[in-house]
Amino acid sequence: MKKFSIFFVVLLLGIGMSGILSGCGVDFHDDGEKPERIQSVEAPEFKCEYTNGLGYYVKISGALKNTGDSTYSYVSITFSLYDENGYNVGTAIDNMNYLGAGEIWKYEANSFTWFETPPVSYKCSDIIYF
Repeated sequence: MKKFSIFFVVLLLGIGMSGILSGCGVDFHDDGEKPERIQSVEAPEFKCEYTNGLGYYVKISGALKNTGDSTYSYVSITFSLYDENGYNVGTAIDNMNYLGAGEIWKYEANSFTWFETPPVSYKCSDIIYF
């Protein structure tokens, strides 16, 4: 299983929030195996929406490209979510099956819980592929 972490900067723009990923071309190495490459081709977009009676819900969308020579049978991305005090309050996750060489995956990571107060920042905490 191959993993990596990338940190994101979050800018608050009025009421809306937007995450910026800069230069996310990251080489992945698996202890002695041939390195593969996955690259961000679309910066993540952070959305935190309120639903009456339920609370705040988070969606983070973006795109990753498999620039390696292998097809991966499983790919997942996980984002850690933080409140205004910097506490980790949950995660947003997406996954897919079969990302071929040269293909682009448009992910939409979702929180699986509702929050009383809105998360205000995030970071990519894990990408797994095999």
